[in-house]
Amino acid sequence: MHGAFPAFQHTLKAPLTIVGVGLHSGQNVQLQLLPAPIDHGVEFVRRMPDGTVQHLKPNALCVADAFMCSNLQQGAMRVMTVEHLLSAFAACALDNVIVELTSEEIPIMDGSSQGFAEKILHVGLTGQSALRKYIQILAPVSVTQDDKRASLMPLAAGQSNDFVLDFSIDFAHPRIQLSPQQCVFSLASGDYLSAIAPARTFGFMRDVKQLHAQGLALGGGLHNAVVLDDSDVLNPEGLRFADEFVRHKILDALGDLYIIGHPIIGCYQAYKSGHALNNQLLKQLLAQPECWRFVTLPS
Repeated sequence: MHGAFPAFQHTLKAPLTIVGVGLHSGQNVQLQLLPAPIDHGVEFVRRMPDGTVQHLKPNALCVADAFMCSNLQQGAMRVMTVEHLLSAFAACALDNVIVELTSEEIPIMDGSSQGFAEKILHVGLTGQSALRKYIQILAPVSVTQDDKRASLMPLAAGQSNDFVLDFSIDFAHPRIQLSPQQCVFSLASGDYLSAIAPARTFGFMRDVKQLHAQGLALGGGLHNAVVLDDSDVLNPEGLRFADEFVRHKILDALGDLYIIGHPIIGCYQAYKSGHALNNQLLKQLLAQPECWRFVTLPS
């Protein structure tokens, strides 16, 4: 993984295929990740049975809904559960990529972003001749909903270019309350693959029946999520980290925030935030252009 933030844009060295099942739809899906030219950004493409081709480029205004996951829509094109894949893109500094998919939901893999990140790094990235455009946070921007909050703030004076995520959770569940409730992660540390990527999504058995009735979590199970009953973790292998729950929230936030289309230089702080509030934070940032600017880094 990148340590210091790269100055130049990157794309894949070669095409990459990923297959799996959608967490919520339960549908099989194949992704083709293809190299893309300078300034192309991330693009989702779906070739429909009638021969038409649908396209979607993520931005903060195309989040159609954010209940349980981040779902994007532009016209007839819909892409569900993008946050884990985009988290891996953000951490790998993958700027330009075309994602061709055969169904509308990104595969859940094992519930983390580890599979995505490892496959991207195995294929490798190639530097491009254009500079990356970073969003540098100049002044605080915050959103709240009840007791939940999320903020983007400038880095401290003298701090090196970085994106620092500071997340706190508070779940009224005995097993989660046994684990650390806060985690701080520096993207520039280069530790994403070992410290964040393996952290899996989690859910509660008590919610499964209701989720199924809503057409959600149809592809979920102990093989691709941490599942809790009223007192403990049901997965026989247990947790990957003592604080896996809050680490996964950082994984999600990194992907949610990459929907804006550019890497961020600054600090993200959140308490009990989720996909919807993260998206509201991006919209608030765009609504306050005096609080940020585009910058490039020395080559």
